Amino acid sequence: MGDPIFQSFLLIVSLPLCLFTIVGNLFVLFGYIFHAPLRTPANAYLVSLAIADLITGLVVFPPTIHYSFVQTWMWGLPTCRIWLVFTFAMFSVTGLHLVAIAVDRYRTVSEGVSYIQRRSMRSVGEKLGLIWIIGFWVTIPVILDWENIVVDPRAEVHCVTKKVPYWVAHFCGGAFVLPAVLIGRIYYKVYGEIKERNKERGKLEGRELTGVTESSSDGVDGGGVDAGKRHRPIKVTADDVTRKTTLLARERRTAVTLLIISGAFIFCWLPWNALTVFDAITGVIPAPYLFTFSGIFGLGNSCINPMVYAARMPEFRTVFKKMLRIK
Repeated sequence: MGDPIFQSFLLIVSLPLCLFTIVGNLFVLFGYIFHAPLRTPANAYLVSLAIADLITGLVVFPPTIHYSFVQTWMWGLPTCRIWLVFTFAMFSVTGLHLVAIAVDRYRTVSEGVSYIQRRSMRSVGEKLGLIWIIGFWVTIPVILDWENIVVDPRAEVHCVTKKVPYWVAHFCGGAFVLPAVLIGRIYYKVYGEIKERNKERGKLEGRELTGVTESSSDGVDGGGVDAGKRHRPIKVTADDVTRKTTLLARERRTAVTLLIISGAFIFCWLPWNALTVFDAITGVIPAPYLFTFSGIFGLGNSCINPMVYAARMPEFRTVFKKMLRIK
């Protein structure tokens, strides 16, 4: 692949993506460290995800750009092995983070205050530690395939692993397909919970607006069927309805934001995974520029999250403005 037009296009696209990945996720990390309002258990998931994206920008992205541009691996086999492990590990860690975030959002919506009170930084830290361990465990096939890296004729000038079916099934299935299915299923349940909450809000609004009352019997005999009954208004105030509406709106907005982040991950990495599966099943290697562009497109996902936080999460937007000294 020596087309100068494609190479120029590759640099124009990939270099800004790499820069935005590093700078954006540094903003998320420093914002969390130096601004106390952001240091919540829920945001710990987002910061851990930002660390994975930052590693992608610092360790994975630059060699990928150079390798894709010159189409030759020039830094030796040990560096190739390290690059492959971090490439696949960060991809796996990202997918697992998104599943954990979806589960956390579902439990927040379904269990409410009781879950929020039980959720501590320690419990979240334990879950995040497990995510990172599993993420690197998923790269075991890459490590086991290191000897094949030496044997593969393409490895003389290319840093590649053999895309055998078991490798693809383990990695693409465990790091992409399974997380995508779980994320979709969990957010479907999240929206089911939010829909039920909206129905409850509607009932509260109806009671507050129409002045619904309830009856209680004093057990007095005689005087007709309504004798001995008095009516007490149900205490549903406008403030109750407003508070419920505000909470639901916040939950819905947060769920949509996290769904955007998850959807971006699936959208960006789907082409690379599809080409990898196609290569493993058919033995036909797709055109090099397709693999190159799909890889860059997937890595570009790492720069999206900080922009989503700034656009849709007021607390992050406020902190970013302070860091940039924007009023």
